Amino acid sequence: FTSMSKALTHFVVGAYVEELGQVGFFLVPRDFEGLEIADNWNMIGMRATESHDLVLNDVKIPEQYFVEHQRKPSLNGWILHIPSVYLGIAQ
Repeated sequence: FTSMSKALTHFVVGAYVEELGQVGFFLVPRDFEGLEIADNWNMIGMRATESHDLVLNDVKIPEQYFVEHQRKPSLNGWILHIPSVYLGIAQ
């Protein structure tokens, strides 16, 4: 799923890059051929997040959209905001 998918103009997509032998990240414009948003997010209390599925059908991503490659494993602190929001709601 991709939160705010109907409002975004670009998506960050992770994909295996054979030449690097690891995962790379790409900034993919919404208007790429083969990219579609599946209108399938209908969660009670979370509909406004518009977190529909991002579907890539034979999408070819040129090298110019490559953002970065995976580094050594590390703590990914930026994602901690998600559980903290739901913990706050539960309290």
